[in-house]
Amino acid sequence: MTISGISSIQGISPTDTQGDMIRAVQQHRRTVRAMTDLDSDKSGGISSEEFAAGAQKMKEKAAAQGLPGPQKSPEEVFAELDKNGDSSLSFEELAEIAKNPPPGQAIRRMKRLDADENGEVSEEEFTAEREARAAQAAALGLPAPQTSAAEAFANLDKDGNSTLSFQEVAAIGHPRPPQPPSPGQMMKQFDADQSGSISSEEFLTEAQRMADNAAANGLPGPRIPPAEVFASLDKNGDSSLSFEELAALAKPPPPPSPGQVMKQFDADQSGSVSSEEFLTEAQRMAEHAAANGLPSPQVPPEEVFASLDKNGDSSLSFQELSVLARPPKPPPMQQILNQVDTDKSGNLSLEEFTAEAKRLAERAEALGLPGPQRPAEEVFAELDQNGDQILSFEELAAPAKPPAPPAPPSGAV
Repeated sequence: MTISGISSIQGISPTDTQGDMIRAVQQHRRTVRAMTDLDSDKSGGISSEEFAAGAQKMKEKAAAQGLPGPQKSPEEVFAELDKNGDSSLSFEELAEIAKNPPPGQAIRRMKRLDADENGEVSEEEFTAEREARAAQAAALGLPAPQTSAAEAFANLDKDGNSTLSFQEVAAIGHPRPPQPPSPGQMMKQFDADQSGSISSEEFLTEAQRMADNAAANGLPGPRIPPAEVFASLDKNGDSSLSFEELAALAKPPPPPSPGQVMKQFDADQSGSVSSEEFLTEAQRMAEHAAANGLPSPQVPPEEVFASLDKNGDSSLSFQELSVLARPPKPPPMQQILNQVDTDKSGNLSLEEFTAEAKRLAERAEALGLPGPQRPAEEVFAELDQNGDQILSFEELAAPAKPPAPPAPPSGAV
């Protein structure tokens, strides 16, 4: 499908990211399949009778697989989808169902947890499966879960009946991390008198409230005094923060330029950086990080210097040092697929995926870097949207979820 063809799909614009386009195309395909399956008279709309017949088939299929049926009746679902009340579902109205991907991951998880296949998961079954996965993670050198099985089970058991239904098991997942606040939201939060700018008193008052709220919830307080943060944001020194100045809190600072990196490390301004200059500045940066409660570097500065010194002359040129200001771009997805797809099938099997994950974990450990936060099998299942036990190019190209939410504004002030 061409870009112009993709753009003709509802909800897609040429400015969308590749991941947005892929998700929209997948939703469009699910809607087309649903329309084809349900529209038995090929009228271009789905009547309540056609919808009920399709729902019955799905219910019977679920029962044959030992899975629970829908919680709502077909009539209720039809009424919710029929936005214009014409007793017929158009393609656009039916697309609401296709917004949610097929519950393949939840089905597989239910089958894995429900050892006695009675349609629900007891705490014993949940604990046994969790312990098995923890042992598997330990064998791969991965971290153990931070919460106990009992705590996790209690959090999922919403109705408190000491068993997990299919719907409760389907809720297991990794919620999308909250997005950082926009500059407008931050202005509204800090600008108490709605004057369009933020005085130092308003900033410090809100910062104190946020710190108190963090402390009440057992979260760490600010690492930098709010007064210092205010001064660093107040670029024109007028003791007031404009919308543009406050916006700096809502976006990460740009990486330093190669020239700035050279100026920072080249103490004698000779045009190159000796190992002594590099190690001295690295030590200063480590001490500054420690003083502000930030993590220290995980790779010794000597190793970093050696990796940058390509010609081995014990000195870093502008070109060699500039690598610090230009993080390497991730390889194209097709290149990753070619590298990991050992059988050259054009897809990734679970075995290929876990083998590559293990190789990367071992490489990270050798470099003193942290390993993956989640088992490879869990990541594979999340990426495998259609549940066919292989990862296609489109599934791999979907944007990856960040391992941790970005720090809230309270962490910055």
